[in-house]
Amino acid sequence: MRVGSHVRTATDLPGIPAGTEGVVTELGRVFVAVRFADGRTRYYAPRQLVPVREPVVGPSSDEPSLADLGIRGCRLPYGSHLCFLPTAREDPVFTLARYLGSGLAAGDLCTVIASPPWQRLLCRALQESGCDVERARTRRDLDLLDTWEYYYHASEFTGERQIERLQQLVGRGRRLRLMGHVPPILDSVDLDQWWEYERGATPVLADASALALCSYAGRNDRSAVRKGALATHRYVVSGGELTIL
Repeated sequence: MRVGSHVRTATDLPGIPAGTEGVVTELGRVFVAVRFADGRTRYYAPRQLVPVREPVVGPSSDEPSLADLGIRGCRLPYGSHLCFLPTAREDPVFTLARYLGSGLAAGDLCTVIASPPWQRLLCRALQESGCDVERARTRRDLDLLDTWEYYYHASEFTGERQIERLQQLVGRGRRLRLMGHVPPILDSVDLDQWWEYERGATPVLADASALALCSYAGRNDRSAVRKGALATHRYVVSGGELTIL
């Protein structure tokens, strides 16, 4: 561990739950100073911190096996499963629109699973960034699915059933970039079943070479939800950065 290292907290502090990523700014004899994405600095004993591998940044040349995430030049292989845990000062719509806009520019089929209000926000942000949203939708480069068109309702939801539906979605023969806004689901379904689905989605996406970003915007203030998201995703987008867990 050194100044500039990325770390993850292993203990809760007021307003900073365990699992929060930050950057080491000072190494003292007893405590380590860590700055978080919202600008706060807190002090930890070394045993309260877990080193995190550096963000993945792809090569400067275009490589078809790597997906540009629209996040500070970060790239990942297609088939990766990410979660989005925005900070309090981060605009989640902007980050998600960058992710989708990069997919449209790369020729991916971008599928958004979200409530109508979130669909409108994302389409407006895409349009303002220079994307021709209507053209993308007409050409079926951008698909918008209402939350309950893809996810099962609470009375029918199980991890196994939802994984089967994911297998149907990714088996369409075109390079796929998914974005799912999940807070409405968390308000309805059994969370144990939800985490079973998130765990099972990772190998399905890898087999299909489909990229997926699960947005927890609006719910990462719940410690249990945040810990579950961190436990079921290898890649985390937060504060404009990409981290490998």
